[in-house]
Amino acid sequence: MTGRQAIEREAVLVLRQSSRRQAGRQPSQCLLDEACTADNNHVDALLLLATVVASAALAAAIAKTALACTIHVMRNGLPFTLHWRPVIFAAALFWFWYLVPAIAAKALPPLH
Repeated sequence: MTGRQAIEREAVLVLRQSSRRQAGRQPSQCLLDEACTADNNHVDALLLLATVVASAALAAAIAKTALACTIHVMRNGLPFTLHWRPVIFAAALFWFWYLVPAIAAKALPPLH
Protein backbone atom coordinates (compact mmCIF):
# COMPACT_ATOMS: atom_id res chain seq x y z
CA MET A 1 0.00 0.00 0.00
CA THR A 2 1.43 3.35 -1.00
CA GLY A 3 1.50 6.40 1.24
CA ARG A 4 -1.34 8.05 -0.65
CA GLN A 5 -3.54 4.96 -0.36
CA ALA A 6 -2.83 4.78 3.36
CA ILE A 7 -3.76 8.44 3.82
CA GLU A 8 -6.98 7.98 1.82
CA ARG A 9 -7.89 4.86 3.81
CA GLU A 10 -7.24 6.68 7.10
CA ALA A 11 -9.39 9.61 5.96
CA VAL A 12 -12.22 7.24 5.02
CA LEU A 13 -11.99 5.51 8.39
CA VAL A 14 -12.05 8.84 10.27
CA LEU A 15 -15.09 10.01 8.30
CA ARG A 16 -16.91 6.74 8.89
CA GLN A 17 -16.12 6.78 12.61
CA SER A 18 -17.36 10.34 13.01
CA SER A 19 -20.59 9.55 11.14
CA ARG A 20 -21.13 6.47 13.30
CA ARG A 21 -20.65 8.46 16.48
CA GLN A 22 -23.28 10.88 15.30
CA ALA A 23 -25.64 8.02 14.51
CA GLY A 24 -25.14 6.48 17.95
CA ARG A 25 -23.22 3.44 16.75
CA GLN A 26 -20.02 2.10 18.23
CA PRO A 27 -16.97 2.34 15.94
CA SER A 28 -16.27 -1.36 16.44
CA GLN A 29 -19.70 -2.44 15.18
CA CYS A 30 -18.97 -1.86 11.51
CA LEU A 31 -15.55 -0.79 10.39
CA LEU A 32 -15.73 -1.40 6.64
CA ASP A 33 -19.24 -2.86 6.28
CA GLU A 34 -21.43 -2.04 3.34
CA ALA A 35 -24.34 -1.78 5.77
CA CYS A 36 -22.75 1.22 7.49
CA THR A 37 -22.99 3.72 4.66
CA ALA A 38 -24.39 7.21 4.72
CA ASP A 39 -28.15 7.63 4.55
CA ASN A 40 -28.75 9.44 1.28
CA ASN A 41 -32.50 8.95 1.25
CA HIS A 42 -33.22 12.30 2.93
CA VAL A 43 -31.32 14.98 1.06
CA ASP A 44 -31.74 18.41 2.54
CA ALA A 45 -34.26 20.05 0.20
CA LEU A 46 -33.17 23.57 1.08
CA LEU A 47 -29.55 22.83 0.18
CA LEU A 48 -30.67 21.29 -3.11
CA LEU A 49 -32.87 24.30 -3.87
CA ALA A 50 -30.03 26.69 -3.08
CA THR A 51 -27.71 24.80 -5.41
CA VAL A 52 -30.24 24.89 -8.25
CA VAL A 53 -30.91 28.60 -7.77
CA ALA A 54 -27.19 29.40 -7.61
CA SER A 55 -26.46 27.44 -10.79
CA ALA A 56 -29.37 29.11 -12.61
CA ALA A 57 -28.16 32.54 -11.49
CA LEU A 58 -24.63 31.76 -12.67
CA ALA A 59 -25.94 30.56 -16.05
CA ALA A 60 -28.04 33.71 -16.42
CA ALA A 61 -25.08 35.94 -15.56
CA ILE A 62 -22.88 34.18 -18.11
CA ALA A 63 -25.58 34.42 -20.78
CA LYS A 64 -26.16 38.12 -20.03
CA THR A 65 -22.42 38.84 -20.29
CA ALA A 66 -22.13 36.98 -23.61
CA LEU A 67 -25.16 38.81 -24.99
CA ALA A 68 -23.83 42.18 -23.84
CA CYS A 69 -20.48 41.49 -25.53
CA THR A 70 -22.22 40.43 -28.74
CA ILE A 71 -24.40 43.57 -28.81
CA HIS A 72 -21.37 45.75 -28.08
CA VAL A 73 -19.46 44.24 -31.01
CA MET A 74 -22.52 44.59 -33.26
CA ARG A 75 -22.91 48.28 -32.41
CA ASN A 76 -19.27 49.38 -32.29
CA GLY A 77 -17.51 46.86 -34.51
CA LEU A 78 -14.36 44.98 -33.70
CA PRO A 79 -11.46 46.90 -32.14
CA PHE A 80 -9.18 45.64 -34.95
CA THR A 81 -9.44 45.12 -38.70
CA LEU A 82 -10.42 41.57 -39.54
CA HIS A 83 -9.38 40.39 -42.99
CA TRP A 84 -11.86 37.72 -44.05
CA ARG A 85 -10.05 36.34 -47.12
CA PRO A 86 -7.33 34.50 -45.15
CA VAL A 87 -9.97 33.13 -42.78
CA ILE A 88 -12.08 31.81 -45.67
CA PHE A 89 -8.97 30.40 -47.37
CA ALA A 90 -7.90 28.57 -44.20
CA ALA A 91 -11.41 27.16 -43.70
CA ALA A 92 -11.58 25.95 -47.31
CA LEU A 93 -8.11 24.44 -47.08
CA PHE A 94 -9.07 22.61 -43.90
CA TRP A 95 -12.29 21.38 -45.51
CA PHE A 96 -10.68 20.06 -48.69
CA TRP A 97 -7.48 18.74 -47.12
CA TYR A 98 -8.87 17.04 -43.98
CA LEU A 99 -12.65 16.86 -43.74
CA VAL A 100 -13.57 15.63 -47.23
CA PRO A 101 -11.13 12.66 -47.16
CA ALA A 102 -12.21 11.81 -43.60
CA ILE A 103 -15.89 11.80 -44.57
CA ALA A 104 -15.16 9.82 -47.74
CA ALA A 105 -13.16 7.25 -45.77
CA LYS A 106 -16.11 6.63 -43.46
CA ALA A 107 -18.69 6.52 -46.24
CA LEU A 108 -16.92 4.13 -48.58
CA PRO A 109 -15.52 0.72 -47.70
CA PRO A 110 -11.73 0.46 -48.03
CA LEU A 111 -10.39 -0.88 -51.33
CA HIS A 112 -8.55 -4.21 -51.12
